[in-house]
Amino acid sequence: MIVELSDELAIPPQYISDIVPVPKSNEAIPANTPPEAIAPEIVTPTGDPEPEEGEDDEEEVDLENAKDKNRPSKGMISEAKKGLAWRKEYGRGGTNVGVARARDIANGRNLSDETVKRMHSYFSRHEVDKKGKGFSPGEEGFPSAGRIAWALWGGDAGQRWAAAKTKRMAVKAAAESTPRMQFERDDHGRVVALAMPERSELVMPSPGPGESDDEFVSRCMADDTMVNEYPDSTQRAAVCYAQLKST
Repeated sequence: MIVELSDELAIPPQYISDIVPVPKSNEAIPANTPPEAIAPEIVTPTGDPEPEEGEDDEEEVDLENAKDKNRPSKGMISEAKKGLAWRKEYGRGGTNVGVARARDIANGRNLSDETVKRMHSYFSRHEVDKKGKGFSPGEEGFPSAGRIAWALWGGDAGQRWAAAKTKRMAVKAAAESTPRMQFERDDHGRVVALAMPERSELVMPSPGPGESDDEFVSRCMADDTMVNEYPDSTQRAAVCYAQLKST
């Protein structure tokens, strides 16, 4: 129903409410109104019926409902254990916070959303450490303090994992806060629109030549126009990531 309305009215599906009220009992319904028009079946974009409660697919359960959705990956666990061993052997690298994070990761503990965001922030700030002496195998001073600290937070595997998780959280938060167009049925059973969310013109920042993804997102997040338009940092991050993907 939503997809059909979207095509008919030329409105994006996300602006259409997934609940269409049916006429009240005292309202007349035309005799020739088909049953599906009175109580339409809600379908997914693929045309399949929405799953009943408790029948979510495996990916959806993992991302939205499972208590352990932020379990560290095997690569992160391996890096964290390596970082702890290096720090014990060489007596350098990382802080007490980094050590605590490594222990959580090494033990495979489920991490909170806030911890995942802090991990993403750490990797974004310390990406430059990869250019330091002794970060890569074979270089003098390997493993450097920066390399050990990087491992404590889950290494490259942790960087990719935290970035993907943070982006997913931001996109979900933005989607939940997006206003939807509302519909109701008139006295003749026809679907009519109540209101359309107002949209304002916004000049979005765009990635510059040679600018990395992290550099662009950081600049986009600090942009005055973006801050005014999207005061919620989570929603602003989702918009910045969407802009990055679209360019």
